[in-house]
Amino acid sequence: MINGAFLWALAVGAALSVQVGMNAALRQAFGHAVPAALANFAVGTAALFALALALRLPWPGATQVASAPWWAWFGGLLGAAYVAAVTVLGPRLGVALLTALVVAGQMLAALAIDHYGWLGLPAQPATLNRLLGAGLVVAGVVLLLIVLFAAIGKTMPQITVVERDYPNTFKRFTALGPLLKASGNGGKGIGWKTEHEVDLLAELNGQVLEEGQTQGMPKIDTDIDACETILMLAPETNGEVAVKAWAALEKQTGREHTHLALPKEDEKIRFRDVVSQPRKIISAPTWSGLESEKVCYNAGYTNVHELIPWRTLTGRQQLYQDHLWMRAFGASLCVYRPPVDLRTIKPVIDLKPNGEKQIVLNFITPHQKWGIHSTYTDNLLMLTLNRGGPVVWMSEVDAAKAGLVDNDWVEAYNVNGALTARVVVSQRIKQGTLFMYHAQEKIVNTPGSEKTGNRGGIHNSVTRATLKPTHMIGGYAQLSYGFNYYGTVGSNRDEFVIVRKMKKIDWLDQPATRKVEAAE
Repeated sequence: MINGAFLWALAVGAALSVQVGMNAALRQAFGHAVPAALANFAVGTAALFALALALRLPWPGATQVASAPWWAWFGGLLGAAYVAAVTVLGPRLGVALLTALVVAGQMLAALAIDHYGWLGLPAQPATLNRLLGAGLVVAGVVLLLIVLFAAIGKTMPQITVVERDYPNTFKRFTALGPLLKASGNGGKGIGWKTEHEVDLLAELNGQVLEEGQTQGMPKIDTDIDACETILMLAPETNGEVAVKAWAALEKQTGREHTHLALPKEDEKIRFRDVVSQPRKIISAPTWSGLESEKVCYNAGYTNVHELIPWRTLTGRQQLYQDHLWMRAFGASLCVYRPPVDLRTIKPVIDLKPNGEKQIVLNFITPHQKWGIHSTYTDNLLMLTLNRGGPVVWMSEVDAAKAGLVDNDWVEAYNVNGALTARVVVSQRIKQGTLFMYHAQEKIVNTPGSEKTGNRGGIHNSVTRATLKPTHMIGGYAQLSYGFNYYGTVGSNRDEFVIVRKMKKIDWLDQPATRKVEAAE
């Protein structure tokens, strides 16, 4: 009987944890905790009513109802408060912490109720064993809190205070600093020595001869010097450095990885090499893909095939983000979120009509496969292979609605700004969206905007940076805020624009007027 009671109690405790998730789902669906709790009790009441009918239980008479103490009628009120509370607190605290806190509260209250025999229950003194058991439960809650909140305040790691020596700023910008020789180089949690590379760079670029802080350091006087500095120090372009970087990773994984770079250990790519012809770079542990003649570059390849831990809290691929903020925003899993309406359309949609049809589309700026940021897309070869300038991609259905055909010049604008580009009409684009691949600069074949009178902008011209709290989590494994790395990205690339065909293509190649010259 006792074993059965224990199992029943354990099952009820497990059910309470499951109920937290159920109530949270109802709250998200209904929009508030009170109707969610009401639905919870309605279903429970119906189930108890059905059970009473099935068991053919006699209904209490008036005498039995009157015999119950007044405070016994408030048990349902406490139950409602509990359900409402866990409905709200479940997503914020998580099931584990919430359950631990609830159990701790129950344990402390139970000790007092048992000891004094409150609520008509038989008195059971608070013995040493009972007190120790309650203490262990409380200690468990404290341990959970320590683990969960250990990262609070540890945001933006590796921030270093730097004292600027302004009289020597130019000298420092035109020479390699001493720390690369003293401390080495690194990235993504690994580091390696670079004394040899600094010495080679000094021979290649020459040394600073003038007296001062940078005397004897490698020069970075010209743009070619800067390129050679990067090429010499980067594992992707220096085989020796690549081998050292893989060796540094071996100390963390306990596995052999240098075989990925040893065949190219003697290879060093110089500036004049890449000017004369494209060069394939060298595999480096700072990237998860592999530069190989046998395998296409594929993100995560080395994690899978070299058994390198993923850069997450668990070392595995992580689909669930167990963080207080992520849970509070309902972002623990990768789920669809509709675009945020930043109200950038209505104020300008009818201000400057040009007689052409217009359509409102969701503006998205994914990374492109034809370049790295703005690099490569604005050279003659890539421009010739594509449309000779900036382009946006649109679905065939949306193009028909706007009266557009492939290669038409279009203008996309909103409150933030305007851009001009040729339209690529494609069945691959989802209806309702406009793609402009990141990043296309307005330095080649960009006509003026009919709306602004200035030269058309770039993909950033119609967007504004929007802070998203979950992108500012810090000190939590892979969720660690860093300037321009893991930070406010993504959410400022989900905007709406008005798209229309351009009636007049103005290249703004006429001489500037005196009024414009005076303004400039």
